[in-house]
Amino acid sequence: MKDREKAKGELINELNQLKKRIITPEKSREDEVKYRTIFENIQDIYYRADNEGNILMINCNGAKELGYNSPDEVIGKNIADDFYLNPEERKRNLNKVKESGGTIQGMEIDLKKKDGTPIIVTSASHFLYDKEGQIVGIEGLLVNVTEKRKTEEALHKSHEEFVSLFQYSPLAAMYHDEKGNVLSINSKFTELFGYTLNEIKGKNIHERNIFLDIDAVRESVYLTRLALEGKDVKYETIRKKKDGTPLSIIITVAPVIRKGECRAVIAFYQDITEQKKVQNKLQESEEKYRTLFENTPAVYCQSDKEGNILMINPAGVALLGYNSPEEIIGKNLTYDIYCNPKERFTFLEVMKKNQGSIRDYEVTLKKKDGTPIVVLTNSQYYYNKDGALSGVVGIFVDITERKKNENALHKSQQEFASLFKSSPEALVYIDGDSNILDINPRFTELFGYTSEEAKGRNINDGMIHPQNKIREAKDLYQQSLFGNYYNYETVRKKKDRSYFPVGISSSTVFIDGQPKGRIVSYMDITETKRNELIQQVLYNISNAANSIISFESLYGIIHRQLSKLIDTTNFYIALLDREKEEIYFPYSVDEMQRIHHSRSIGHNSLIAYIFNTGEPVLVNKEIINKNEVFKKYEQWFGKLRHTWLGVPLKIKEETIGALVVQSYRDPEQYSKNDIKILEIISSQISVAIKRKQDEEALRKSQHEFASLFQSHSEALLYVDEHGTILDLNKRFTQVFGYTPEEIKGKNINCGIIHPPDKVNEGEELDKKALAQGYVRFETMRRKKDGTIFPVSISGSPVIINGKARGIIGTYIDITERKQLENQLGKMARIDNLTNCYNRRYGLDLLDRQIKLSKRNKTPLLVSFVDIDNFKEINDTFGHCEGDQILKEVASLFNSTLREADIICRMGGDEFLLVFPDSSLKEVPLIKKRMQKNLAQLNKRINKNYIINFSMGFSEYLTDKPESLDILIGIADKRMYEDKKRNKK
Repeated sequence: MKDREKAKGELINELNQLKKRIITPEKSREDEVKYRTIFENIQDIYYRADNEGNILMINCNGAKELGYNSPDEVIGKNIADDFYLNPEERKRNLNKVKESGGTIQGMEIDLKKKDGTPIIVTSASHFLYDKEGQIVGIEGLLVNVTEKRKTEEALHKSHEEFVSLFQYSPLAAMYHDEKGNVLSINSKFTELFGYTLNEIKGKNIHERNIFLDIDAVRESVYLTRLALEGKDVKYETIRKKKDGTPLSIIITVAPVIRKGECRAVIAFYQDITEQKKVQNKLQESEEKYRTLFENTPAVYCQSDKEGNILMINPAGVALLGYNSPEEIIGKNLTYDIYCNPKERFTFLEVMKKNQGSIRDYEVTLKKKDGTPIVVLTNSQYYYNKDGALSGVVGIFVDITERKKNENALHKSQQEFASLFKSSPEALVYIDGDSNILDINPRFTELFGYTSEEAKGRNINDGMIHPQNKIREAKDLYQQSLFGNYYNYETVRKKKDRSYFPVGISSSTVFIDGQPKGRIVSYMDITETKRNELIQQVLYNISNAANSIISFESLYGIIHRQLSKLIDTTNFYIALLDREKEEIYFPYSVDEMQRIHHSRSIGHNSLIAYIFNTGEPVLVNKEIINKNEVFKKYEQWFGKLRHTWLGVPLKIKEETIGALVVQSYRDPEQYSKNDIKILEIISSQISVAIKRKQDEEALRKSQHEFASLFQSHSEALLYVDEHGTILDLNKRFTQVFGYTPEEIKGKNINCGIIHPPDKVNEGEELDKKALAQGYVRFETMRRKKDGTIFPVSISGSPVIINGKARGIIGTYIDITERKQLENQLGKMARIDNLTNCYNRRYGLDLLDRQIKLSKRNKTPLLVSFVDIDNFKEINDTFGHCEGDQILKEVASLFNSTLREADIICRMGGDEFLLVFPDSSLKEVPLIKKRMQKNLAQLNKRINKNYIINFSMGFSEYLTDKPESLDILIGIADKRMYEDKKRNKK
């Protein structure tokens, strides 16, 4: 390759000389032929391009090297866009040529072929100049070094794996040549013997550095010779540390083969000093020695791809609690040896990600009796002679006792990286001078700074500090010098310059017992502060409700407290007067309207919608225009309002009022989050308002109680908190028949005025009255003579010294009202002649069904029906006969259709039929049933005429929705088509 590089350089120089001569007026044909010959026969890529990178010339071999059939395919293409893997790299390379004076050698570039295959080339390039000395392009020679790089990478990887296995071996290791000259040692060797690499490298292992005496040296020479002869060497002996301390060790010596010959030796040293002390105390015989060997912590285990154990050394057998290798060979590592099988799968995944090698990996195994043991392993794949993966081989060292004795600090140092990066809190690692060493992803997410932007900066330089908090930051730094601090609440600044509240904690990082920096954590407490503010607002409102203030003062406090959470520039409270069925506005602050007039609960407005549905509403002009539910409020919404937000005030499930905020300027003033805030606050406000209402009522009633109670036009009953009757008025005696002497002292729920099935109801009403402050309920009660009659009951607690001490119950006989309501309700819905629904109510039901079908995405079938020849029958036989036909037809519909179907008389002889959850597919079946029953009807009445009717059908589909009028219009048109067919 070096010869090729040299030839390439000489070729470039020759081309340059020829080029210089060619562009002069005195160029010779001989030079041109020579130039062309060299150009055509260059084996590498020769090219020439203009200033924009467009290729002007390329040799045939160069075109083929790039995957093209001929130079013509390449000429005109752009080097950066069509050949560079990264087009931006082209600009950087041109700058390097400029910096090198217009010529550069050996520059490595990543290109791509025609099919996208990446290749690596080295470039020798220089600028081209015109007569005036201006740069007009670039010329160069590119050599494909892809395979060379792959070979170098493979060699580098192999070397790295060797070095890694050597350096990270759990045993002390030394690498020396065949003469004993030390080439390298690992960190475990330094840890075990005390020598650093600088102290021992180059020295001869036999210079008695680690030997007690000359015999030990001879022993080492002998072991080295055995290893060089290719023999397995594992030997127990004595060595000494740098400080002279003797060590009992096991030496394993292996030769290093280079080019088929033993050129070096690797020796592994396992410290068995402590085991030897125990061994010497227990047994001094050869049996002691074998026992120690059998229990050595270094375990060698080999398994196949499925994890079945193929080989294990005696130490492994003993460590796992088995009696012999035969007892354990064949068992599965995953299910028989690992404490948690999932840990084995994780281990294999990590090994796969690490390209078949894993070092210092900690796993938990189990002995034969199930006892867990913690081991440290260095493992790797092993392959058969064909290079196929055969399984895993590993060395395991028992670290159970060591793990038990590790302190919390050592553990935190091991886990620092993963904990730091994965912490849910924003963390920054700073040195002793507060310079940022690292940040975690949560810090980037919270503050907006990337790791590259933050590293190296001083944490207190104002990067995340408002100007008025820099002094505070320095004080916190001084505090951290004397100890940790936790959850210091303050304000910090994001990259986008927005401020937010944080809780800051700091803890010192100790390395080798010395403070080396601090970990500072930042927790976003925006939501916490918001929740605290909400809780404070709730407390303030509750406190105000329990104080002796007027309604107006309470409403003002509610307004001011809410302004801490959302914009309340335009704000009002709406309450419901149940007796008048009116919505009134006891408190209002509005830029446009100073007074909000009372309105009926049926008023066409969003405030009425809230009272009727009990649901919150957030709308702007766009929603009003697009949403079918709210479009009918478009006129009420008007042109001035931009956004409107209202939530109900509820006691239990009863809506007693509403809170409303609105904006005349910003359609995005409020969000769904504001709905949540108002809903949280509204429950407390509801209780506060209700409590004040009850207090006002009680305060007023205390002055008038005696006279009003007895002279009240409705039946009143006063009971204590346990339901014992304390008093009743004259009207109660008139309604129920009981005198005060008969029922005073009795419990209201003992059954004296309750039908048997209403006793539990009475008890529940008392509980609600005491808990909610007011209840109103319609039910049935019993008089003294046993008569059951409908009543309207309302209950209000009697508050004495702030506590509910009883209930005033009001009983109104609503017998006549119920009768009238039933009569009026029926008249409003039912056609008097046919007992079907009338036109108005029928159309209302159809409109509801359309909305229901739209919401549930179900079909709806509509039919328009007209009685054939009805006018002729009416004129011939009289109106009484015509009325009878209408009744018969209505009766036929009732007996034929389902209970869920709707029958409506539209007027005259026209009927509207509505079939929920039905489509045009059911029409033949419906007609068949109709005709069958119609034939039976004509046979039964046996008149001089035949009753018949024409029907037209239309269908509502959710994917093609139509309005009510269009559906009826389609059905009406098809009915007339059916009528024409019947006449024929």
